[in-house]
Amino acid sequence: MNSANAFKYAYNKGCRDGLLVYRYGNVERLLKHAKKSISLLKSALPDLKQNYTNRLVNNAYFGLGDSYTQIGNHQAAANNYRQALAYKPDDVEAMLNLAHNLILVGKPGQAKKWIMKAKISGHLSPYGHKVAQTLLKKINSANSSSQ
Repeated sequence: MNSANAFKYAYNKGCRDGLLVYRYGNVERLLKHAKKSISLLKSALPDLKQNYTNRLVNNAYFGLGDSYTQIGNHQAAANNYRQALAYKPDDVEAMLNLAHNLILVGKPGQAKKWIMKAKISGHLSPYGHKVAQTLLKKINSANSSSQ
């Protein structure tokens, strides 16, 4: 039995421990089962907040942001990336994903602030720098075409 099946089995047998439900939700997210992932991650959050670390809560909100992005609900995605940042303010990946979703909901000014915050954090990988530059180009080209 692989881990995905083990999490599903335990969940179906009634286990509602926040960590198990989070892991099951994360597996569903990685399998691109966004709606199932959203349901599971939302249900895991109260226990995670009460009994686990901020990093795990950050990860759950990040997973929700990713799942909402998968189904095209970019405002909900942005809201969840903001929540992830409340639990881990230096999460540059969440900053860039938040910026991406803000661009998609027509808030390029807010997006640019998050991109710049990620860039000055000192935590961006070379790939992160490329993503930041790509997002800034999207903002700049949108600004150019609207003038």
